Amino acid sequence: ITNGKEADVYVIFAITGMVEKRGRMTKEISAFIVEKGTPGFSFGTKEKKM
Repeated sequence: ITNGKEADVYVIFAITGMVEKRGRMTKEISAFIVEKGTPGFSFGTKEKKM
């Protein structure tokens, strides 16, 4: 995400389970709020564009 490193708080969405609904499997999605500097949370290198 462009300029993602500039934020102080992030919302992370993740598939946290599977459940059967109406005869088919459905993904359960959870949202997590993560603050900048949280141990284990990191970014990749900045890409040079144009």
